Amino acid sequence: MICSSCGSALQAGTSFCANCGTPVAVAPAAPQPPVAPAPLYYGNPTPGYYAPVRTTSGLAIAGLILSLLYFTSLIGAIMGHVALSKINQSRGAIEGRGIAIAAIATGWAFTAINGLFFFFAIIAAVATSSYY
Repeated sequence: MICSSCGSALQAGTSFCANCGTPVAVAPAAPQPPVAPAPLYYGNPTPGYYAPVRTTSGLAIAGLILSLLYFTSLIGAIMGHVALSKINQSRGAIEGRGIAIAAIATGWAFTAINGLFFFFAIIAAVATSSYY
């Protein structure tokens, strides 16, 4: 290397010219690649990072229980829909998707069975009543 100020030869690894004292321009180091953020996964977290705690949706469990009962199957189906929506919005923090889907399916099936039962009960009551 040669000093840009006085033109004298420079030794390798020096920061200043020995002849005139001018600082030697050092070539910048190669840029470092950016550090990637910690991945979101639930396996073994990297040291210093902790995975979020996942809980099962209580709303989905309550919806399934209510959908299995006779008069509350419609409420259970609606609670299953609300629970499924909250589970989808939680981005994996809340579990219980299968329970919510079971509450929806069971609730609507039992609501349909209850509706048919009441329909046929009313038909039977009207058909057996006599108007004299």
